[in-house]
This record gives sequence, C-alpha cells and structure tokens, in this order.
Amino acid sequence: MITTTFDDLFDSLFTIPTWDIPHPTYNRSTELTDDLDIHLSVPGCSEKDVEVELGEKLISVKAEASVEGFDFKLNKSYFIPNNADRDNITATVKDGLLTISLKRKVEKLKVKKLL
Repeated sequence: MITTTFDDLFDSLFTIPTWDIPHPTYNRSTELTDDLDIHLSVPGCSEKDVEVELGEKLISVKAEASVEGFDFKLNKSYFIPNNADRDNITATVKDGLLTISLKRKVEKLKVKKLL
C-alpha cells in the first residue's frame, strides 16, 4: 500500500502534461455544401516551417519548430471532398495558425438542345 502511494506521488510529480489540441474533422464521404476552412494550431511556426502538399485524394500537413526549448511537430492528413475546387485550395500561416481554405467547385450547367 505504501509503495503504491509513493509511486502515485512520484508519477504525479514527474509526469509530463499533455494537452489535447482540437483538430478539425469532417466526414470524408460528404460533399462540400459551402466553402471550408481548416484551422490548425502551429505554435512557433512560420511559413518556412510548414509544408502543405496536395495529393490526389489527401492534403498532407507537416510542421516542425523549436521555440524556447519547446519542440513542436505536426503530421496530419485530410481527405479532399469530391466537389472541392482543387485549383483554388490555399494555405496560409499567420500568428501560429495554419488556415487551409477549400472552395466548393461550382459546376456550370451544360445546356443540351433537345429540339
């Protein structure tokens, strides 16, 4: 009993705290009904520290920075909705916040002459 209490005390004093940073999620099977902005916290990162790649079906994000002894690393991937306008996807970093903007592709109606 004493050993368990001592171990608990020792663990509570020397355990490194973890923070749950919320990351955006969305159902990959749904189509975009409106434009979508994905916001990711990238503390201490500038644009040179962040890499955003557009693949065939995924957007991959990698970021790495070290500020005052705090090492930050991020490696995330997000599915691109089918109706996203791939030519107008943008990414910016400002004040430790990465914003990836996806625009909904607007389909032009094709006119088919019937008579």
